Order: sequence, then structure tokens, then C-alpha cells
Amino acid sequence: MKSHSVCLLIFMMLPSMAGAAEFVFDKPSDDIWQYPFNFNKGNADTGKLFGSTGNITFNGFNDRDGVIIAAWDTSAQIPMGQAPSSYNIAAITVTLTHQDCPPGDCGFFVDPAVWPIDLTVDEWFTHDVNNNGLIDNGEQPDSDPGRPFELFGTGFENFMYDSWNEDDNFVTSTCQPGVDICNFRPRDPYPMTYRMGTGEVMHVEDNIHGAWNPMFAEEVCGDPDASCPFTPTPWAIGRPINYNPNGSQTASFEVVFDIDLNVAGGRVRQYFQEQLAGGRVIVSVTSLFEIGEQETGSPVFWLKEATEPFGGFPPIPGAVAPKLTIVFQTPATGDYDGNNVVNSEDYASLTTCLAGPNLIPPVNSTKCLDVFDFNRDGDVDMHDASVFVNRFEGDG
Repeated sequence: MKSHSVCLLIFMMLPSMAGAAEFVFDKPSDDIWQYPFNFNKGNADTGKLFGSTGNITFNGFNDRDGVIIAAWDTSAQIPMGQAPSSYNIAAITVTLTHQDCPPGDCGFFVDPAVWPIDLTVDEWFTHDVNNNGLIDNGEQPDSDPGRPFELFGTGFENFMYDSWNEDDNFVTSTCQPGVDICNFRPRDPYPMTYRMGTGEVMHVEDNIHGAWNPMFAEEVCGDPDASCPFTPTPWAIGRPINYNPNGSQTASFEVVFDIDLNVAGGRVRQYFQEQLAGGRVIVSVTSLFEIGEQETGSPVFWLKEATEPFGGFPPIPGAVAPKLTIVFQTPATGDYDGNNVVNSEDYASLTTCLAGPNLIPPVNSTKCLDVFDFNRDGDVDMHDASVFVNRFEGDG
């Protein structure tokens, strides 16, 4: 089967959807709240997102302490094993549902959500880097309240992408409660991104402390043993839907992560193409949201276990599992004017759309990309022009 055949097969599997095919995965095959004191592994009903930099008693834990990892088996709906570039992805969205809190029935350590909405990336130096309870020594206050929920890829050290499951013993930094003895170490699995320019995999669980990326520290910070804090670009920031952060929110609500496939020069797109080829998509959702011990009103999200019977208990009413939505584009045709012929009129449109690698077309960018971005890498460049030439039919 040729590498592009998977796209044709995908579109044959569904009715016409205005130039796109959408696949929805309502429940992960595996999800886990990765937190040192989650002793239920993959059996937890919920996962709470938070960081450790807001409390001096949390020194020694990973910066991104409460993490949700979710994996969806995509192989039943989307054929696996094809060339990664043949997965013509238009959009990927991950949706988490925030735990509800019915009036008078919130339960222990659960209150109506009161966390502030933050849709912007916060620089590493807006945190208490030196863990002294103050913003000082070059640290700067954050310009807006709250901390964003950030989605990244998932990296593995001793575990494997194709065999990891929610019941595996994950690895995190841990401290003994009440005792200043900590085992500070990288996570496994871990939230990851790619280094611009080189495409190297980078840990982000301790970006405030600048740990676990020696190749980054060596080049940028000079001393190979130095820490090198950095601000990673998230692949998506969670956007709450119909949420009121004033303490009156009692119903569940969605937090939507629309993934930017162009992050790291398009390497994020390749990540998901490679994962679809492997038959499963795995992401890590994190936050540096500052939290106190046993704090209520903080962000808590349903995991799939809440939607399933377990240990004699029925599913929790209203619980919704993490959801993955993938949209595929139809192949670019080069037929800009839609007359079913690729000719000089379309060539004239191509010249106005042609901008170059990693550049958005200067005019009518959406249509330009739909029609002329043959390799779906987010630009119209000479590669696309060469494909257009091969499809040129002329005016005769």
C-alpha cells in the first residue's frame, strides 16, 4: 500500500464531512494520576493538576507534581502501521472534564472550583525558584493571576511507548512526609517537548529548576553541571468552557486543549503522526498551579475509572472520561478555483500563496494551506510548488 493510501482509506470509512474526517475516542485505554502519593496507580477516579513551587514545604518534589497521563488506542478506527507522513492531521483536541461539586455533596477535600483562569504561558522566573517563600533574587511577579493547564507529549526512559500501561509503577521525585529527606529524580514516564532547531527530546517536569536536560544546560548555561531553567512552549493550553471561578461553580465543565501542531517547527505534528502509526496516542497534562497542603477548590479532573464499575461500586454519576478528537484533512489538490482542472489560473494563485518554509501565506492563508500545502506542514514552500508542477494539467 502506498504511503498516502491510509488517507484514502480513512475517508472511505466515513461519510463526507465537508473536506474532513473526524474521529472521537471517548475513553482512554489507560490513564493515571502521576503523583507521589497516589497509591492507586491507574485506579484513581480523579487527577489533580498542580505544581510544587508555591509551598516551601514541597521542596524536593518535581516542579510539575500532579500530572495526568492519558493514552488512547487509536488502531481500531485509524489504520496503524502506515508511513507517519501519510497521516494527514488537520487538528487534535484533548478534552478533560472537571469534577462536579453538587451543593451540599462535595465530599472530603472537594469544594466548588475557585482557581483563576489563565490562558497565557508563565515564564519560569515568575515562580519561587529558590523556594524561600518570596519572589526575589531576580524572580518577577506573574503579570496575571493563576497558572495555565499545559499539555505536552509523553516521554519514556525505562518504560516503552507500546507496552506502558496505567498499572505500571511510575517514577517521581518523593520526600518523606515531615522529614527533610528527598529523592529528587526525573519522572518516568515524563512530560516532554522538543528542542527548537535540533528536535532533541526535552524533559519539562522540572523546567523551573532546569533539571534533566544536560545537552541544553551545557550549551546555554556554560557549566555542564549548572541548572538551566527554561520556559517550554506548551503544545496546548487548557481552555475552560462555561466555568465561573467565583466559588459558585457546582456543575462539571470541560477544559479543552486545542493542540498546536506547529510547535517546535512542526515536530509536534510528527509526534502525533508517529503515534498514529504506532496505534496509540499518549499525552501528559500538567500545571504549575500553586497549591497548599490538602487545599480545596483546586483543579480536579475525572479519569476513566470514574465512569466504570470498580470494587463493587457503580460508575460515578456525571463522570466523563478524558476524550481525544482527531480531524484529518482531505489531500491538497492544487485546484484553487475549484473547476476540477489544475491550470494556469491555479498557478497564479499559487504564486500569491507561496511564502516559504515555516511561514504562513500572506493572503487567504486558510484556503492557501488547504489547496497548496501538499505535505500538510503548515506552509506553502518550494516542496509544495514542485508537487503542483507534477499535477499541472495546462489550459488546453
